[in-house]
Amino acid sequence: MADTLTLLQLRTAVRQRADMVNSQFVSDSELTGYINYSYKELYDLIVDANEDYNLTSSTLTITTGNTVSLPADFYKFRGLDDLSYGTSTPITVLKFNWNERNYGSSPIQDGRSGIYQYSSVRYRIIGNSLIIEPAESAARSYKLWYIPAVANLVNDADLADGVQGWLEYVIVDAAIKCLIKEESDIKPL
Repeated sequence: MADTLTLLQLRTAVRQRADMVNSQFVSDSELTGYINYSYKELYDLIVDANEDYNLTSSTLTITTGNTVSLPADFYKFRGLDDLSYGTSTPITVLKFNWNERNYGSSPIQDGRSGIYQYSSVRYRIIGNSLIIEPAESAARSYKLWYIPAVANLVNDADLADGVQGWLEYVIVDAAIKCLIKEESDIKPL
């Protein structure tokens, strides 16, 4: 079950933890920045511990060329399926080694009577683009499996998902940032 707090609740909790309730030494805008940085650090920790946390997918289609833009909320790659044979029979697309980027490719079997088959194309992520090789075979649909980026908290009512009390990390980390700015002792936190 999720444990959520609003941005306003987080700012209040951070100010309480840093003993800055009636102080504007750290503005709300600056504190919101600290909270967002701490929230993203927490998200990184959770994703590192559970690589499929928040897993989502998106269907991408290449009609010309061999490059397609990644989704705007793309954060971490998990897998790519070739949908040439339909959505009910996806085929895993493997990453190409950089030194093999210009080689032709052919279907690969794992040696177990073709139980597992891999797509004849390979992928590589460069910047915000997914590149498929060989280019002449890239025109098809794909299912991209990925972890989305966590959204910035902007409005007071925006919710942060703390996953069973983990927002305490955000509160303490942001409070430490406040105390560092104030040049106060952070040891108690």
